[in-house]
Amino acid sequence: MAFSLRTSMPSLVLVPVCLLALFSTTTQAAQDATPALTIYEDNTDTFNYLGCYTETAGLANTTGERTLNDGINNVTDNTESNMTVPWCIDFCTKSTNQYQYVGLEYSRQCWCSRTRNPLSTAQPKAVCNTACDGNKTTACGGSGVLSVYNMTAEGKKRLGKGGHGGSAGATLQPGGFGGIVGLGFVVSGLGLGFGLL
Repeated sequence: MAFSLRTSMPSLVLVPVCLLALFSTTTQAAQDATPALTIYEDNTDTFNYLGCYTETAGLANTTGERTLNDGINNVTDNTESNMTVPWCIDFCTKSTNQYQYVGLEYSRQCWCSRTRNPLSTAQPKAVCNTACDGNKTTACGGSGVLSVYNMTAEGKKRLGKGGHGGSAGATLQPGGFGGIVGLGFVVSGLGLGFGLL
């Protein structure tokens, strides 16, 4: 019986080692198969990708100002968010203010600002590794980092003339007030029932 126990012992040790090697190989293959997130490219030449930048709100010995702090934002804790880079750019450019910077953070936060906090530092683009809630293939910042876009000179010209991201101007929606605004003039009293978005 002692002989039988000795020959069985190496087999018992070998099985866990083989399983561990198989698990390690499978895990690495799954990690290698994960596609890298893409950087959104604005085909209207209104905004260019500036880079991945650190959030500054939590920096020690500062006033706590955010990286993009002098504008508007759309921040949702809703896990069902449909945030995408084009949606955020659209949100920022529909404002009456002309924001120079658009930033996306933590998959569902959109920030618009005239300036970028100089304490924010550029990071490798791979650090902005959280997918947009509304487009799982595109980067929307991450935890403590923003995917930042900068308005181009062409974008300033286009938006300064009432155009919006390459569109013809005002966007109308049924059911609003009876006037049209957005191309630099107002036509009222037509009773068309269209409102500016």
